[in-house]
Amino acid sequence: MADSKLTDSSPSSVMPDTHSARRKRKSDVTADNRAKPKVPHLDESTEPVPSSFLPSLMAIKQGFYLDSPNELVKFYQFCTTLDAKKPLGALMDILQLRLVGPFEVLHLGISSTVEPGQYVRCHRYFHDPPELVTLLTGPNNLHYGYFRDTPTEKPAVVVKTDPSIGGELNLVAPTLFAAVKSLLSKKPTASAEVLLKKLCNFAKQNNIILDATGREKSERRARCVCPTLNGMGLVVKLRGGDIGYRPLSVSDSKLSALLKAVATAQTEESQLAKLEAVDQLVTYAQFACDEGDYGQSLELGLSLLAFRTKDIKPNQVTVFNSRIKHLLSVGYELAGRPEFSHVVREHMNDRRVDPIGMPWNSE
Repeated sequence: MADSKLTDSSPSSVMPDTHSARRKRKSDVTADNRAKPKVPHLDESTEPVPSSFLPSLMAIKQGFYLDSPNELVKFYQFCTTLDAKKPLGALMDILQLRLVGPFEVLHLGISSTVEPGQYVRCHRYFHDPPELVTLLTGPNNLHYGYFRDTPTEKPAVVVKTDPSIGGELNLVAPTLFAAVKSLLSKKPTASAEVLLKKLCNFAKQNNIILDATGREKSERRARCVCPTLNGMGLVVKLRGGDIGYRPLSVSDSKLSALLKAVATAQTEESQLAKLEAVDQLVTYAQFACDEGDYGQSLELGLSLLAFRTKDIKPNQVTVFNSRIKHLLSVGYELAGRPEFSHVVREHMNDRRVDPIGMPWNSE
C-alpha cells in the first residue's frame, strides 16, 4: 500500500496534551539525567587488551560506530581457549549461539582502512535500533548485542531480542560475560556446567566481573526521559528548562493502537485514512525539533521501529519505514549523534527480516 504524504490535518485523538497525566517532563519526576551517577563500564576492572588487537578495534569503531569495551577482546580470547581453530562457533553446541559482527573482525584481524559505517547493516535485524550492535546470533534470528545510548560511549548493557515476536529489547546483563554466565546457569546439563566453570575461571584470572548488581533495569529507567515501545526508553541530554525533550501527546497503548490500525488496514484507501493520525504525530515531532525538543522525534521514531505484534507480519509495517527514517535521522543529528543517523538511513533503505552478514567468510 502506498505511503501517504505527511499531513497537516489535526485528528482530535492526537492533539497535543500539555497536561498529560501519563508523561511528564523529566524534571517533574526526577533530577536532570546529567546528575545521575556514572554507569560503570567493564573496562574499569579489566586489564588492557594486547596491542595486536588495536588495529581491529579501530576497524570496529569505524565500521560499526562501536567504541568496544576491553571485554570484547577478552571474550574472544576466552572462546579461543574453547576452540582455537573455530572460536566463533565455540558456543554453538551448548548455547546454539554464534559470535558475529565485531567478533568476526577480531577473528580475521582486519586492519585495512574501513569506511565510516561500512558494517552497520551487517547483522542488523528488522527492528534493531541504531543503539544496538549484534554480537551473538541464535535460532530464528534471536540475537544478543551491546546497547549504548550514544555512539561515542562504551556499551553499558547487553540486550536480547527475538524479532520473530516483535521489537522488544530485554536487558540481560551489564556485560557479555555476565550474560553468558546467566545463560549457562539455566542449562541443566553436564556440558553447560563444565563450560560455566571454564568461564568463571577465565573471568577470575582476568579480573572480569561476572555478576549483575540487580539494579541495572531500575538504573536504566532512572536515566531515561521517557519509555519507548522497544522497552529500553530514551536517554537524551536535557538543557535548561528541560529543553531537549517534550512528551508525546498519546500513551504507549494509544500509539500501539494507531499503528496496528494502519498495519491491519484491508485497503489502501483505509490505510491512507488511518495514517493521518500517525502523520499528525510526525508533524508535532517536527515542531518539537524546531523548538529544540528533538527527543520527541527520537521517541516516536524508535517506537515506530519497534512496533509489531505477533499477529502482524513484517511487510505490514514497512509503511512506516520512511517515517522512521525521517524522525530518527533528524532527531539523531540534532542530538549530536550523526553516526546513528547514518545507521538508520542505511537500515531503512534496506530493511530486512534476514539481515546480511559480514562481507566475507569468517570461518
